[in-house]
Amino acid sequence: MEGTLSHKEVLASKMLARSAKTKTIQHLTAFVLFMTLAVLVTVLALLYTMPKPSQQLMCERLCLPSDPFSQGSEVQCACGSNRLEEYLAQAISMKEKRLIDEEEAKITTGPSPQLMGLLKTLRWNIKPSARVTGKKQSLPRAYDGEMISVREWHEKDDRAFLRYGMEYRHGRLVVPAKGTYFVHSFLDLYETIKNTSSPDDTIPNKRHADNYQLSPSIKHSIYRFNIVNGIEEELLRTEHPREVAQNGYFNIYDSYLSAAVNLEPGDELYVKISDLDLLAHPNSNFFGVSMI
Repeated sequence: MEGTLSHKEVLASKMLARSAKTKTIQHLTAFVLFMTLAVLVTVLALLYTMPKPSQQLMCERLCLPSDPFSQGSEVQCACGSNRLEEYLAQAISMKEKRLIDEEEAKITTGPSPQLMGLLKTLRWNIKPSARVTGKKQSLPRAYDGEMISVREWHEKDDRAFLRYGMEYRHGRLVVPAKGTYFVHSFLDLYETIKNTSSPDDTIPNKRHADNYQLSPSIKHSIYRFNIVNGIEEELLRTEHPREVAQNGYFNIYDSYLSAAVNLEPGDELYVKISDLDLLAHPNSNFFGVSMI
């Protein structure tokens, strides 16, 4: 019949309708996926461009004066930690430069009373001084005259010292600077006596050559020599007459010299004695030079 659809036509129409519906669903699904992907891309882009929490915390802006020591200076702002570090370094540098400029100005305009007092204290503490202590002597030399140099001293003993330029050379103390010095020397002298029955048994023992001439007095001196003028000068001297031994065996003498003397750089000071044998017990002996 013409007015009635065949079974095949009905089946074909259903298949066409189902195909159109499937395409519509696919289109809708693709649209939803596209929109979802666009949203995800947008969210990712926002997350990527946002600063991290730690970075945002570290870079909080900090505003500080451009000149740490000026109240009206311009304010500069930067990342907090960097700006603080820069500000502290600038403050330390400017303070150090200011202190240096102040010290230079003091030197240019003249020292303050406080500085002068400090300089006087330092000057007192750094004055050249020396002290050497007694030591047993070697035999006199052939060319020694009436006065014999005391050539042996302890310069490294516990009681000895050399300070602020003073030097010790072969029994001599060498002065480094011009000035007035306190020069002093002490000798403990011990004289043995012949123990014989002869009338002259109080004559001291002769320890040198047979032609040794015993002086009637004991002489103790301090000399000065400077290589510039080549002159030897006696600065101080004391004499003790020889005494008769009350016990018949020995005599003991104490000899001390001291004075304030004006000295020049390079002056060499040394001790001389008329009888070197008297220094048999040198533990108490000393020789010193100190600027005053």
